[in-house]
Amino acid sequence: MGIRSLRTTAVAIAAVLVLVVGTAGQALACGTRERNENLRLETSVGSPTLSPSISLSLAVDRQIAIPGDKLTYSAVVTNTGSNLTLTGEIEASNSNRTAATIGAWYDVVSSDPKGRCGDCDQDSHGNDKDKWTPLAAAAGELAGHMPVQKAPTAPGMTFSAVPVPAKGVTYPTGTDTLSGTSIGPSATARWEFTAVVALTPAQAKALFKGSEALPIRQSFHAEPTSGIIADSNEATLVSVNFCRQLTMMNNSGSATSVSVAITLPDGTVRNLTKSTTAALASIVPGASATATASYTVPVPAAKGASETGAAYHARLAALDAKSLTASATAKVGTAGASVAAPAPATTTETVPILSLAKTGPATVDAGKSATYDLALSNNGSASAASLTLADSLPDGTVIPTGGTPAALAPAATGTAHASYTVPAAQPAGDLTDTASLRWTDANGNTYGPISSNATTKVTRPTVTVTVTVTASSGSITYGGTVPTITPSYSGWVGGDGPSVLTTAPVCTTTATSASGVGTYKTSCSGAAAANYTFSYVDGSVTVNPALVTVTASSGSMPYGGTAPVIAPSYSGWANGQGPGVLTTAPVCSTVATSASPAGTYTSSCAGAAAPNYTFSYVDGSVTVIPALVTVTASSGSMTYGGTVPVITPSYSGWVGGDGPGVLTTAPVCTTTATSASPAGTYHSSCSGAAAPNYTF
Repeated sequence: MGIRSLRTTAVAIAAVLVLVVGTAGQALACGTRERNENLRLETSVGSPTLSPSISLSLAVDRQIAIPGDKLTYSAVVTNTGSNLTLTGEIEASNSNRTAATIGAWYDVVSSDPKGRCGDCDQDSHGNDKDKWTPLAAAAGELAGHMPVQKAPTAPGMTFSAVPVPAKGVTYPTGTDTLSGTSIGPSATARWEFTAVVALTPAQAKALFKGSEALPIRQSFHAEPTSGIIADSNEATLVSVNFCRQLTMMNNSGSATSVSVAITLPDGTVRNLTKSTTAALASIVPGASATATASYTVPVPAAKGASETGAAYHARLAALDAKSLTASATAKVGTAGASVAAPAPATTTETVPILSLAKTGPATVDAGKSATYDLALSNNGSASAASLTLADSLPDGTVIPTGGTPAALAPAATGTAHASYTVPAAQPAGDLTDTASLRWTDANGNTYGPISSNATTKVTRPTVTVTVTVTASSGSITYGGTVPTITPSYSGWVGGDGPSVLTTAPVCTTTATSASGVGTYKTSCSGAAAANYTFSYVDGSVTVNPALVTVTASSGSMPYGGTAPVIAPSYSGWANGQGPGVLTTAPVCSTVATSASPAGTYTSSCAGAAAPNYTFSYVDGSVTVIPALVTVTASSGSMTYGGTVPVITPSYSGWVGGDGPGVLTTAPVCTTTATSASPAGTYHSSCSGAAAPNYTF
């Protein structure tokens, strides 16, 4: 730190300049002989800093976007100049025996564009000969005080002085802590000050000639409210030249290693540096660099399978007219203060939001056509395209639609139609059909489906339909069980059938088990059902004759005997009846006669007749048995030793005039007696006779 004191013989005047530079180098102290009656000033200045000042703006290439659009954000960093910052301490001592009050002050930073750093250009009397041009100044004064030395007119400095409490010193309140300060006799007022000079890009460039800084100084002036001052040049002023420090800082005012952080609408932060954007490596004063980042507007998720139409619409509505906002910050190097873009970049997201409302007739007769209106509207802020309508019944039947618009602009409406012919057989009751709608936006993103249904009550025509009821027919055998008579129907409509009957028909027949052979009527009556009348067609029951089997009796007779009487026997009579109902008894006979040879002959019956019966006949048989002829061997006598008599047959039992003449084999008759037979009785016999129809 260097201090220089300049004194005059008349009064104590001081211009003491102390510049604290640390390791940055030594400041120049070029003082001037300036007088004041009773104020003595001292100032110390720390190392100056020169930091680039940047501004940031953020813009987006689309003000309105739909899902799938790519947004490009441009962050423009401009080097708006530099902030030159000086810090230090000011002392003001009162060497008079009366209190002094500071009436005015100013602080000014000046440069000499034609000088050289390191020179202390003074004349032979120690007066500064540099041509100083004010860069920025700050000043203050008490109300009513007329400054002896006017402050330079050079805006752009921010100056603050923090009072240091001291005995005998009273500081003013407010933002100006210098003007009005009362300093008692032999007292010293102190302030710690900070002066910040906002340099324009041109000023920042003008501070340097090549790599060397041009002469630049900080000067402070203060004057009391009263005192004897010879002229305006005798006001107290202390100055310090700090160009060496700027040269050693090797800072030309360029903003280097600038980083930009763009926060996208979804919260993602894109960090852009010189590795991504070369222009951010160095931005000279007055120049700009642009860094960009892109963002694709998300496509809404497809409508969920269980998501209601209202929930889906609400989800789209939350996106429509939504502000997609991006912000940005930038800073120089790693330790620089962060600068935010003064306003975010905003894009309004728009989506097409279609609604569908289906209306139709409250009722329709089966067999008639129903027409439905499908009202469409775009409640979103984006156009809808490729509208696709589908209409169907719960069973999958597709209902044709027509008039669907190809596109709908925002707030536009349209009406499509669907027509359906209700089948004539459609049962009465509610018929609900559902229409669904899908659409796309200009980027081809698909939306929907949303649906709307309409319920129409199907009514049956009030005309009366005639159903024909036919009684069943059948047959029984006389005396049998009467069949059950049932109805059959023709003429039901619309899928109706006997189940719609409120009263079932009663069906009967006049035939009974005792009814004689013939045809008897069957009939139905009494049926009832809503919307129907009934006509009736009779049937019939045929009673067929019962079958009685007549069997001819069988028997036997000897050859030549009397044929047996042939009698009938019966089976199959009904209702307890018997031969008593015969109107004609059967005639029964046999072909066998007394002259019939031995053998078997048919017996038969025929000609039976009776009401309600038919007859079948079973033959019997008559067996003719051969007649028995007894052949008797003749007897005789002979004398011992005589001739044996001839043994002859005699017959008994021939019938019908037959005799030995019918023999086919004559019997052989012998005796056991011979001529030698001793006296006695010997057997004679015959055998071997044969004749048709006879046994022997």
